Amino acid sequence: MNASIPGTFGSTIGNVGNQEYYLQGSVLDSARDTLVHRLKALCDNVQLQPESFQDHEIVYAMKSSNASNVMTLRARHALDQPPDSPWQLRYLGQPEMGDKSRGAAMRSYLDTCTGPNLPDFLTEIGFK
Repeated sequence: MNASIPGTFGSTIGNVGNQEYYLQGSVLDSARDTLVHRLKALCDNVQLQPESFQDHEIVYAMKSSNASNVMTLRARHALDQPPDSPWQLRYLGQPEMGDKSRGAAMRSYLDTCTGPNLPDFLTEIGFK
């Protein structure tokens, strides 16, 4: 394995593809253990216990001059970290309606780390 190759989205490191996926949905209680088992195998941490966390997520929305267009952003931060720790900001694009042969709906997203004053900034520019 060549450690000097950066692991950016869609790149390969050695023979292994480095891809990032964002999953969103609901899981039946009866299928929970199977899903956790599969995710542990995919993430190479089969021997480790789940890491506990406590996050707070706020969904911000802004209507454009055209009332049918609403832009939403999701801001999230850890409650178990210091108050000045960074926030995560996520934009989820519209679902792609192109390829009907896919087993799941696809959508683009942007995810970035921001400073601790993100809520104030978003309300200042018009998000509610």
